[in-house]
Amino acid sequence: MSQSNIGLLRVRVADIISEQFGVPRESITSESTLTDLGLDSLGLVELALTLEEEFNIPFAEELISMDKSFGRLLEMLETKGAAA
Repeated sequence: MSQSNIGLLRVRVADIISEQFGVPRESITSESTLTDLGLDSLGLVELALTLEEEFNIPFAEELISMDKSFGRLLEMLETKGAAA
């Protein structure tokens, strides 16, 4: 995946989290865990479903954990072939 696509993926996923969960964009960093961003277990399921739909890839909610960082989430999406 190209660097520009990784950057676009980062922006799109941050936008999803911000819009869906009311998280200020400036607080979303690569090191932020999903818990840090205020997501609970229901939020994680909602996020997984949104990512599946947005990127048309299978993304089981058990692959998202509350202690997973935003950066690690992006790596998982990239591995699954998500394109921004």
